[in-house]
Amino acid sequence: MKNLSSVLPSAQNLLPVESLSEFASRIEREFLTDSAIAVSLYTDNIRIVSDIEISAGGDVSTPIHDALNWKYTRFGHQAKPTLHAAIFLNEDGSPWQGKLSRPRTDAQKDKEQKYETPIGNGSRAYLPTVNRENRRSIANRYGVEVPPPGESFWDWLELHPEIPIIITEGGKKSLCLLSQG
Repeated sequence: MKNLSSVLPSAQNLLPVESLSEFASRIEREFLTDSAIAVSLYTDNIRIVSDIEISAGGDVSTPIHDALNWKYTRFGHQAKPTLHAAIFLNEDGSPWQGKLSRPRTDAQKDKEQKYETPIGNGSRAYLPTVNRENRRSIANRYGVEVPPPGESFWDWLELHPEIPIIITEGGKKSLCLLSQG
């Protein structure tokens, strides 16, 4: 008798796919509970999307492909499981990175690629939206005037060299540090 993996080498792709709500719950738990990110920073900076979304009017969009500058092909030769993503947004609303529900495997490193950066963006600093509450916390910690709402937090930060800039490994750690003031 043949082993199932020898007959269907991609049998794992046939397993049930995580629903959008299951993915959203998992990401929320990972960010809010496991990474200690403030709810307001999470809701301001993370968007949960599916690979294909259909509006009430029937318009189709491809938010993951659009965010990551991937080419979307409608009529491929391979069926793929549904994909969801948590898109990290910059203060200006542009996508900084995405965390996929089914990470791709980097063939050269034989390792899962946990995060995807938009094609053509290169290495860039993550500059998320920082709300009034977190602005106040940071300003109080360093004894400076609270930045006004409606202005770029990052432009304000540039004017305050007394506030240290901490380089982190990724977006979740950045949001966690901002959550702590």
